[in-house]
Amino acid sequence: VLNNNSSSHVQSLTAYFFHLIKTAYTALWLLYHLARNPMAQENLHKELNNILGKDGNVTAESLAQLPYLKACVKESARQVNLSSTNSIL
Repeated sequence: VLNNNSSSHVQSLTAYFFHLIKTAYTALWLLYHLARNPMAQENLHKELNNILGKDGNVTAESLAQLPYLKACVKESARQVNLSSTNSIL
């Protein structure tokens, strides 16, 4: 028997794992699309090197300076219709 506190923990964990799976699904499709498009892969690599440098330290500020990465994620999601990821769970 679950009390209200246990029930809220289960709901929180469920939401956490859903977002974790959706993030992994999105990342896998992005990697697939980049692998199929070497020019886009090279452009993204250049942007990441220019903004993040060799250390690759990611901050909120550096993420805001990565418009090509954002465009790649959006285009990959558009191609796959990632809004349908709810159906995989």
